[in-house]
Amino acid sequence: MSATEESGKEKSESQRAKASPRIVRMKIAEIQNRPFGFCHEGKAYDTNPTAADIQVALDSGHLEARGIQSHRGELDYEWLMQSQGSIDEIARLQKVYNARGIAYLHVHGWDGFPLRVEANGVMHDGTHRLRAAIHRGMEDEVEVAIVE
Repeated sequence: MSATEESGKEKSESQRAKASPRIVRMKIAEIQNRPFGFCHEGKAYDTNPTAADIQVALDSGHLEARGIQSHRGELDYEWLMQSQGSIDEIARLQKVYNARGIAYLHVHGWDGFPLRVEANGVMHDGTHRLRAAIHRGMEDEVEVAIVE
């Protein structure tokens, strides 16, 4: 193998190592959760569901399986149509979505999809999963992927 080929092989192994996050177990209390919400025209809208909101979704069986990353356009369209453009109603609908998404994960789990957390403990991806773990009463550790 030539020096150029060897160098290319080392680079690809290095890139693969960076692309594959390190999987560890982390105490739930050590993960800095991100709030749900958005700002519109200088006003902050809180879309964080309460434990009671999540319980209502569980008790009624209204669970939301669609993830926000892969269904964002579809969800935004639904919220806009159902709200008739009212920002307060969009916030309410997002809060309901968050409660139902957490309830879905509470029931079905999330095996194979670790939370993605930055090295400093700040949530990167998996807020619904973390809140489902908290709602389940899990106090110990969960599997996380440390992202750089």
